[in-house]
Amino acid sequence: MYVGVLRSYRSSKRTPTYTDMNNYRTIRLIPSIMKLLCAMLTNRIQRGLEERKFFASEQAGFRSREECMSHVLTLIGVAQRRSISDQQPAYVCFIDFQKAFDTVPHEAPFLKMERAGVSEKCLAFFSALYADSWMRIRLGDSSRTPSRRIRRGLRQGDRASPLLFNIFINDLLNNGRQFVAEAPWIDCGDVR
Repeated sequence: MYVGVLRSYRSSKRTPTYTDMNNYRTIRLIPSIMKLLCAMLTNRIQRGLEERKFFASEQAGFRSREECMSHVLTLIGVAQRRSISDQQPAYVCFIDFQKAFDTVPHEAPFLKMERAGVSEKCLAFFSALYADSWMRIRLGDSSRTPSRRIRRGLRQGDRASPLLFNIFINDLLNNGRQFVAEAPWIDCGDVR
């Protein structure tokens, strides 16, 4: 038996256009002590939200003990059963969150954290972390651009950013499930 991988799947090519700002993202240089504190608070918040079953069951990304692959296998199984038994077609919605962390308004995750019952101290810490954010760019000749205020975007490289993103999109998943359950023209089976 021959096992191999197609050549086109083994290689990748990227030809960035250096004048296109979409090819760049901000990188924050975060002090180690701040990384440690963020990790500790993130773990505490994550545990509390998981215990309260805050997150939609469909959300597997950035969650411990959740596997995206099991979601993929479930989807494949549903599609195969539907195609074999000639039942109604299966509808799937894929969302491409291109540059997703960069588009989150700073205040949005904190409003949702407050509604979810996150402690005031943790909420105050993360709100302060994003309050009055600014950036500047170091140029090739070691000069820097003027400082510019940032009002959206999660901190790249911060341990809390995936959790904040999951909190931000959780309503999207819950509201999507509610919409499907209320749509009479979609056979959604047992939607919970």
